[in-house]
Amino acid sequence: MAIKIKITSRLITAERFKEACEEGFQRTTNGNTQPLRPKIDLAYTAFAQKFNVGDVYDIVYVKGAGTSFYKNGKFIVKIDGLDFKASLFGILDYRQTFS
Repeated sequence: MAIKIKITSRLITAERFKEACEEGFQRTTNGNTQPLRPKIDLAYTAFAQKFNVGDVYDIVYVKGAGTSFYKNGKFIVKIDGLDFKASLFGILDYRQTFS
C-alpha cells in the first residue's frame, strides 16, 4: 500500500501539512493520539525539511516491514506497526483535500 504526494504549490508548507495530518490523526484515533504519539512525531520528521514545488514524497507500507517514508526517492524514516499504518492511511478521505 502506498501514498504519493507531489508538492505542486508554494502555499503548501511543512507546517501546514503537519497541521492537516494532525487533524487527520485526531480523526482516525477518535481523539486519542497518545498511544501513537511517538510514531506520529517520528513520521513528522519526514516532513521537517522545507517543501519545494516538485518535491515528491512516497509513503510505503509493506506488511511485516512497516511504513517507510521517502522524499524525492531518498529514504527518510521507517515506522513499525500496523496500528500506525491504519491510522495514517485512514487519514485519506477523498472528500477532503489538503489546501
